[in-house]
Amino acid sequence: MMKETFPLLTPKPVTLVQKIGYGLGHIQNDLSASMWFSYTLGFLKLVTSNNVLSGILIMTGQLLDAVATPIAGYILDRTNNKKKWHFFGSIASCGSFPLIYTVCTLCNQDSTWEGLFRGVFIAVFQISWAFVQISHLSILPLLTKNINEKSELTAYRYAASMIANIILYLITLYCFYGTTTGETTLFSASDNQRFFEIAVSITAIGLLTSTAFHLIIKTKEPTIEGTNTRKVVSCLATNGDIFKVAAIYTSSRLYINATIEYMVLYLNETVLSNKETIATIPLTMFALSALTSLFFKHVIRVNNQKITFVIGWIFCIAGCLTIFMRNGRSDDVMDLFIASALFGTGSALTLVVSLSFAANMATTEGKEGFVFSTVTFADKAMNGIAVLSIEYLKCEDPILCESYYKNVMVFFNGCVITVGLIFVCFMPLRITEFNSTRQIQI
Repeated sequence: MMKETFPLLTPKPVTLVQKIGYGLGHIQNDLSASMWFSYTLGFLKLVTSNNVLSGILIMTGQLLDAVATPIAGYILDRTNNKKKWHFFGSIASCGSFPLIYTVCTLCNQDSTWEGLFRGVFIAVFQISWAFVQISHLSILPLLTKNINEKSELTAYRYAASMIANIILYLITLYCFYGTTTGETTLFSASDNQRFFEIAVSITAIGLLTSTAFHLIIKTKEPTIEGTNTRKVVSCLATNGDIFKVAAIYTSSRLYINATIEYMVLYLNETVLSNKETIATIPLTMFALSALTSLFFKHVIRVNNQKITFVIGWIFCIAGCLTIFMRNGRSDDVMDLFIASALFGTGSALTLVVSLSFAANMATTEGKEGFVFSTVTFADKAMNGIAVLSIEYLKCEDPILCESYYKNVMVFFNGCVITVGLIFVCFMPLRITEFNSTRQIQI
């Protein structure tokens, strides 16, 4: 039997400083994740010269992240200091992430050794990333019980995430500014050092923002005396809403991740020579995402989350259709800027809503980590499987597959976000809070 004692909750609302401080707590993860999804697949293809091996490394990283997620949730629900795990995860992430992109002088350009060398640092990075993510999400219900404030904190978190992405692409733009290529692709071996410099830069920024988070955010956590694992599993198995929320979150996150990962590879097959587009196009996407999340932070309330998701879905599909109508290779990229703006707006709305669903379900009853780890597990595993499958199915002859990544951007992304819409339609008007008799209207 689990017994808990709670501190008296302050009636004061969450302050603006706390909202900003909470958003800062995940910027390190957001910066590294943005680079991971935007450039790592392309970088690994450069250093290993092997599409399948690159896909295996990405999938391995994602699966390790997925496995570490429920472990992190289990540990966090049995400790009274979630900030401690956030701190340890941040340090491990800072120490391992830049080394993924460093030059391996002993590998002698052997693809197997390159894969093993980078695989070690990928493993450390992904496990530490999971602990930072779940600990940060688990802190949110400790800051407030007010559903609207949870939605607003989620919006701030997402806005900070988009700002982090913007920072990454500005740094990338600086590193690649004025460079062109005379080859048939935008990337070349001479770009390896640039990727390492970008990784070091964003790691330094992430370390500063994580420090600010720990200085600003103070939490009082419940004292937990014992636990009943069987009861926890039983509650999870009988609460179908949590699986619906997990499906919605997975589709929203997979849409964003696939867009980030394959936008750069799509640019590689559709843009002739301008390397700056690998930064300016994603930069446009995330700038619109940040503006959208801030603009809608007062709109995404408990009574209109479904409508907001539908609006986001429309923008997402419009972006897919814009990519579908583009033909051939050209340096005329106006339509790509339009598509990235649509992607950014739509993905902001769908992901903020899915995170709000999860935050509404989580309680301050010692199971925040369990709920969030359950919700985020599937998207990490599915993303890894999706990348490996897409890379495995790609033919070796670029002439035969000249529109391969275009089709990924259009059809894969369109199907993924539509699955999320279907689950949103089946969400009940009232969501049963996990391990609680209370209900929350959505």
